[in-house]
Amino acid sequence: FGRTWEIIDFIERCLHGGDEVFDWDGKYYHFRGVRWIMQPVQKRIPILWGGFGPQSVEKAANRRYHLIASDVTGTYERVMRENGDRPEEYLIGFVHIAGIAGTREEAFEAMAEPCTWNGNQYALRTDLNGYTPPETARKTVADIRRAWEAGDYRAAFSVPRAGTVEDVTEYFLKVVRGEMGLITHIGLHAREPGMKTEDVHRTMTLYAQEVLPVLRKEAERVEKERAQTIAMSDHR
Repeated sequence: FGRTWEIIDFIERCLHGGDEVFDWDGKYYHFRGVRWIMQPVQKRIPILWGGFGPQSVEKAANRRYHLIASDVTGTYERVMRENGDRPEEYLIGFVHIAGIAGTREEAFEAMAEPCTWNGNQYALRTDLNGYTPPETARKTVADIRRAWEAGDYRAAFSVPRAGTVEDVTEYFLKVVRGEMGLITHIGLHAREPGMKTEDVHRTMTLYAQEVLPVLRKEAERVEKERAQTIAMSDHR
């Protein structure tokens, strides 16, 4: 990630360095006479780090970046609190592949083949060392179905949270209640490559009309409860 961190530093220098023209001499990049014309509206652009590993997450937390990932190791929250920051005030969360229909089967069928195709783009990709996984790593629709039925969303890259309004609401309520770790924002991924537009529209409409109001109400309750807990600890 060395190049990634350096280019982030370069971008921040462009946006917030205050120099009309500057040179950049880093470990990986060397630029001469950089002139940045467009100025940001924000005082500081909200950088969202997309890593999961503890080392990169720790670095992101120390830099006070947001986290477009699940804090699977708890490192982000720990480091933020150690630094005196409140992670619940930052953007934390990952996208959830989800589909909604009148029945669980209808919701799954709308996403099954697109999810399988997309998952295989990751399962079969060549890694940084030049290794290409064997054909046996390829996932089938049956593999995705088994993972979906078992609720094993890590069995492949694109296992959908597909079901009825009640199913999807129940899943996201666990997120809102913190049962999947500290998550402050939910990303809804409703379209996999090749999905029918009407299926995507159905999911987005039902999510907005049926699911989201329930999640917002529960989030208000959770936030109120959290605020009371913090207030009590501050008075001790």
